Amino acid sequence: MEIAGLELSGGGDLTMLRTEVADRRFRRFVVRIGTPNGDATLGTGLLIAPGWVLTCAHVVAGLDAVRVVPDRGAALNGVAPQWVEAQVRARSEAWDTSSPSAFWPFPDLALLDLAGWTDHVCAPLTKEEPGRAGEAHAWGFGRREEAVAAVGSAASFQYVGVDGDGYLQLKAGDAPPGLSGAPLVCPQRRAIAGMMSVSRDPWNARGGWASPVGALWGGPEVPEDLARLGHQVLALNRDAVWRHRDAWHGALPIPGAQALAVDRPWEGAEVDPASAQPSAMLRAEFRVVPYRFRHADLNDVLAWCEGPGRLAVSYLATAGGAGKTRFAIEVCLAAQARGWLAGLLPKQPRGGDELPLPRLFVIDYVEERDAQVLVERLSALAATATAMAPVRVLLLSRPVGALTTGWALEPLKELASGQALTALEAAKDSSSATAELSDPERVRLFEVARQRFGQTWHSSGWVAPGTTEPDLSAGRYGRPLDVLFEAYDAALSGPHWQPGDRPPVDRALDHEIRHWRARIHEVDHPLLERCVALVTLAGARDDAEAQALFALVPELAGEPATASRRRLDHWLRGLHEGPDRWNPLRPDRLGEALITRTLRADEGGLALLSTTLDLRSNAQLTQALDVLVRLAADNGTEEIVATALVQRHAALVGRATEQARGTPQRPGRTGLLDGLTRLHTKLLTDQRVTTLPLPTQVALSISADTLGDLAREHGRSTQAQAIFQGAHAINERKHNLEPGNTTYRRDLSISY
Repeated sequence: MEIAGLELSGGGDLTMLRTEVADRRFRRFVVRIGTPNGDATLGTGLLIAPGWVLTCAHVVAGLDAVRVVPDRGAALNGVAPQWVEAQVRARSEAWDTSSPSAFWPFPDLALLDLAGWTDHVCAPLTKEEPGRAGEAHAWGFGRREEAVAAVGSAASFQYVGVDGDGYLQLKAGDAPPGLSGAPLVCPQRRAIAGMMSVSRDPWNARGGWASPVGALWGGPEVPEDLARLGHQVLALNRDAVWRHRDAWHGALPIPGAQALAVDRPWEGAEVDPASAQPSAMLRAEFRVVPYRFRHADLNDVLAWCEGPGRLAVSYLATAGGAGKTRFAIEVCLAAQARGWLAGLLPKQPRGGDELPLPRLFVIDYVEERDAQVLVERLSALAATATAMAPVRVLLLSRPVGALTTGWALEPLKELASGQALTALEAAKDSSSATAELSDPERVRLFEVARQRFGQTWHSSGWVAPGTTEPDLSAGRYGRPLDVLFEAYDAALSGPHWQPGDRPPVDRALDHEIRHWRARIHEVDHPLLERCVALVTLAGARDDAEAQALFALVPELAGEPATASRRRLDHWLRGLHEGPDRWNPLRPDRLGEALITRTLRADEGGLALLSTTLDLRSNAQLTQALDVLVRLAADNGTEEIVATALVQRHAALVGRATEQARGTPQRPGRTGLLDGLTRLHTKLLTDQRVTTLPLPTQVALSISADTLGDLAREHGRSTQAQAIFQGAHAINERKHNLEPGNTTYRRDLSISY
């Protein structure tokens, strides 16, 4: 049943989210209380700590021992016992038989010891009053028919307020005999606030009263022995309930929360050969190939999720194609099956960050996210994390060059404080989940992937022909994606396939391009490739960005090319799935291979890249810098990218400065700064800069000093130091070449 809307800040349509109580799961926490011989039901109780049940004192009146019958699903392992003998260890004072009141002395609570049975779920308690925004919900063994044993039933009430003696007043709900001791869950608090104790009218929906579980914390009207034992049991409760939070949150689902809190591009993702590009089969979110070999690592990360900490961070830092994204998807699916909100962290908050559920957020390419924005987000998540609703953040990064483990966390640590910093400092390295494949694993993955690719693209009855088996011993095949590229080539090449000497990513790219050419005939084929390469390099989130990319291509300029632009726009909009107007070629390494091929093959590759770095959109420029950092590991493009970077360095530093400083209307951001500093430190090494003409080095040292100052100002001390060292080396060379130049001498002195 629907209970209460969520009152949260942030974006998203939170008013449409309502907590529900799933009775079949809620009843796991509820027990039937009967006479010692089990011949009659006395009432209801609640499992609150290992070996302890809470009920009402009047339910166990006059008895020192009772029979407790748990739900079959109450056990943590296996099936719960049919019944357990329980001893009454503490209770409220007995009712005075001469009293005209139907109420027992406050708080009408009793604690029962389950005589050794501790392997069961436990419900969280709250000493706060129930919320008034929605209905409170109870489940217990109230009488449904005369002379018929109660089977268990639900009841809902409107909370009115606290009476003068401390009881919680309720209205508009049935409270039949036997419901006494039934737990009253408040969906707003996501905890048990009371135990049903008194009915206004057992046969009419007029509500009643509940005993507040907050009385276990003690108070002037609470018997000393009940308060003393209550404190002990509450300590056990606090230590136990977080261990059972998955079961508890399963009883209080929030339909629609997944869609609000996280992005889950794998949901509903299917490859349709009639409309999709063949490369879709290679993308992690389509999950065409069954996941293999990493289940021990998967269980390790799930165990990390289930830990007691409120906020925790883990990271995977491995090369492109090692399987980071697919691993993260499988972790999210497994966590979701346990009741967690799990998926990719949206770049813009939608309000789901605050949902009171366990949350697992994956951040891909963390090094390409604005560090300041991300730290602010982590701090906000830390503020909403609790032991019952913890936050886990899984960071995926792709190192370039000889970077140390956890390098992508360093900019975040420099900016973070409080719980966010503590979590980053203690971040767990889960990179072993993407370790190299063994030789037998490579062969098995190839066989399975080839069959699945063929069945997906050709027909379900497709069988791999008896082709030559590839040699998968080369180092590149330690990465799953390279094995998939090989299997993809084999499945799409026909019965006479041969592996060949070219890298599998290049052969996979050939299949994609052939598919493009078969779909659009009116446009020059190299022009198609150049357009997709530009989209993959810089992106086109909207029409303005799309037109800016067209403007970089001379063949598409002017009125004569209007028809070609229109055809290309239509084709690019339907080419690859994604949220943007035009979406890039993926997987990323396939798209990067296209960019590399375009820059190498096109005589105007340098000019094309240089004009790309002049794009007016900061979003496009930021993406281009991030992609170029990844390409920097490719020796075939290093020189082109470095030359374009040197040509545009001063202008790029100016753009990064402007964005970082911000305006009164727009806060400063560091996306350009981060991308530029990473590209600068990767490509503009002293060895490369030394080969430049001295005037070029002089100009570069000036803009590098400005970039270093900006990096230091925004907490990027490691990058700033590397940039300053490079500028200092230039100043030394200037001085050595012209020792009499007073300007060069002053520059060198300043750089020291």
